[in-house]
Amino acid sequence: MLVNLKDILKYAEDNKCAIAALNAPTLEMAIATIEAAEELNKPVIIMHAQIHEDLGYIKIEQIAPILVAFAKNSSVPVCVHLDHGEDKDYVFKAIELGFSSVMFDASLKPFEENILETKQVVEFAHAKNVSVEAELGSMPNNRGESDDEYIPEAADYYTNPDEAIEFIDKTGIDALAVSYGSVHGVYKSEPNLDINVVKEIKKRTDVPLVLHGASGLSVKDFNESIDAGIRKINYFTSMSFEGSRAIRNKLASSDEDVHFQKLAIIATVAMKEDAKRVIGIFTK
Repeated sequence: MLVNLKDILKYAEDNKCAIAALNAPTLEMAIATIEAAEELNKPVIIMHAQIHEDLGYIKIEQIAPILVAFAKNSSVPVCVHLDHGEDKDYVFKAIELGFSSVMFDASLKPFEENILETKQVVEFAHAKNVSVEAELGSMPNNRGESDDEYIPEAADYYTNPDEAIEFIDKTGIDALAVSYGSVHGVYKSEPNLDINVVKEIKKRTDVPLVLHGASGLSVKDFNESIDAGIRKINYFTSMSFEGSRAIRNKLASSDEDVHFQKLAIIATVAMKEDAKRVIGIFTK
């Protein structure tokens, strides 16, 4: 069942849990995500990120019909979400292709410009019953697959609660990604989350809050974040690595050529198990 982000996050708020948001730049990852959610009978968010097209993985015109069809035919609620849409035209294209939710990321732009452009996206999306997520604050490694060892420690990098409330009020967004110590991609040192950032923002708004950069965080980090008010958790890198490890292990155990489709199935099963693990943790 295809639903938008606002509806699926209402479930999260009502049940005081978080919905897993999993990127699916391949058919195998899409199958793994949907089957994991159906086997657990839990809602899920399946995502395409603009950066995945920029990196040559797949075009949005190719993946959109697949993700939307999976969602419509699923036995559980599924939101098809654009992750990190970095320009308005790309976001608008996702909406026209059937995405039920979009993230417009103007977080690197000046605050007032972020507000203005995000509001424009919200007006366009809401007219089509499409939800909008935005981001406020700085988060390392969110522009590609950099392995730079860079994790902010100063509070200046985190989402400012006062700015967050103003941003929410002026844009009308349905969810806000907040920065409080997580990073995209691989953690090079021990994560150090400032949960108080989430608590302060949650105390002052009903808009669901989002954690990006979940790969490498502990169950304790997840539980504390959810208890503080996080309602959507983006997860990709670790799940992708589980698939590649399964293929590597299969090839290492065989001296003969293996059909690619068999390797794809092996990777899908491994990624599905990892997806089931995190969905179970997030929805408690």
